[in-house]
Amino acid sequence: MPSATELIGPGGIGLLRASDLPAGTTQISVVFDHVEHLENLASPLIAHLTEEVIPGRGAIPLNKTNIRALVELLGDDYEQWAGANVTFTKVPVNNPQTKAATWGLRVMSAKPDVSRVPWEAPSGGKAQARPQTQQRR
Repeated sequence: MPSATELIGPGGIGLLRASDLPAGTTQISVVFDHVEHLENLASPLIAHLTEEVIPGRGAIPLNKTNIRALVELLGDDYEQWAGANVTFTKVPVNNPQTKAATWGLRVMSAKPDVSRVPWEAPSGGKAQARPQTQQRR
């Protein structure tokens, strides 16, 4: 059986959660270093950050809701999300395991790293870059 602990090394990953935000902070912007899937974790994807915005918290778990938003804003290939500047907002949610009310982080906007954005040719002709900044509606 593969071990998630072996994948992340000693000390593990410090996951950023809404409860880690200082009192009164409702939004946080981060830059993704890389995104990966780790077996045996509750969140389908983990986004590692280029820097810890909260000491000891170097990654953020991405749940299905946030993944859907990021796919809408950045595209389906999560390996291409590296370098993206993503803003999360603190929202009330129900814990899916305990059903208890708690705080969660939701994607509000995402801006891809334009140095990594590939040029695309639309079906009609001319090549163009993807939009640089998109916000969820």
